[in-house]
Amino acid sequence: MLQGAAPGPVRTFGRVEIGRDVRSLHLTERHVEVETGEAVYALRLDGLERDFEKRVTAARLPESVAQVVDGRVVAHAALPPRYLVISEHGAGRLRLQVVTMRAPLVVRDVNGDGVVTLACLGDSNTAVQRSDVKRWCEYLEQLVDDPASRTVNVARASATAVDRGGNDLASQLASALAARADAVVLAFGANDTNLTVRARPADVVAAYDEVWDAFGRLGIETFVATTPPRYGSRDGAIGQLNRLLRKRFPASRLIDFDTTVEAADLTDGLHIGDAGQHKRARAAYRTLTGQADA
Repeated sequence: MLQGAAPGPVRTFGRVEIGRDVRSLHLTERHVEVETGEAVYALRLDGLERDFEKRVTAARLPESVAQVVDGRVVAHAALPPRYLVISEHGAGRLRLQVVTMRAPLVVRDVNGDGVVTLACLGDSNTAVQRSDVKRWCEYLEQLVDDPASRTVNVARASATAVDRGGNDLASQLASALAARADAVVLAFGANDTNLTVRARPADVVAAYDEVWDAFGRLGIETFVATTPPRYGSRDGAIGQLNRLLRKRFPASRLIDFDTTVEAADLTDGLHIGDAGQHKRARAAYRTLTGQADA
């Protein structure tokens, strides 16, 4: 196993043979480039593309964060952890591979249907409102990348945790049960604490508590997400709510959607753009694979 790698099966994303004359190696969260005496070899990590492309020229990436050690290069970036490995391969050649050590979910297949189903509940920062837009729930499924697991997004815009008789927590829980969920993630709070609803933070915690107890009796695990900032601020009702959530629920079942999101990730002060959704997916991945404290 690669040093520092999380347990799990190894999956190879791409490989190519390169010349032994490695002049430089540059790794960021989205790209890997290796420059040899004959060419520059590049792999895009962000699109999960499987094949290396060989380019005659390439712009030098700004930051080098890995180095050749004893003929091998081991480095990682992004989640799930991907490792870049250069090893001996025949006379005068090296083999460049990018692999991932996939960590299993901590969620069990409660209903025994052969698939671990995670239901994502929440408001417009979780709900998919256009077919060409993905949210953290869909990006999470890509990160897990396991045919024995799936995510189901039952979130709705304007939803709240407190019961208002619409697309609220209760109706989404019914959808999660219909989807045979083995676990749920509760990601509400933004609408509950706005100037229209004005729910008390304690009421949101109480609503989550009811789900925790009721679903726990069914063997369905509940994960709770903290609420992202509003207009970049973590003060007021949202700050109070997040403090209560961190006090009430164990860290192993708490997903940090608060500190992982910055003001720059908010498209209009309220809604989270694509970069922020990727951050939320990585935060959820860390908790759901038991790496939150790693």
